[in-house]
Amino acid sequence: MPKYYVSCLNLERVISASNPIEACGLVADKNGFLTAGISWTVSEQGFTWHTNDEVIDDLLIIRWLEKKYGNNGTD
Repeated sequence: MPKYYVSCLNLERVISASNPIEACGLVADKNGFLTAGISWTVSEQGFTWHTNDEVIDDLLIIRWLEKKYGNNGTD
């Protein structure tokens, strides 16, 4: 699995995931950290900005978490 550098606000984490949305979802889940109306930055190169970095809308992260836990928040 690729290693991703995920950052949002003051949070910076490195995590292995199958894609950038999963990387953000795993970071949010592990850190108990969700946002509203904020984009997350995901890179495969590091925490500084690169032209091929992806910007992930937090609604996609919430949808990923809903799929993981179900709409009622349980497994």
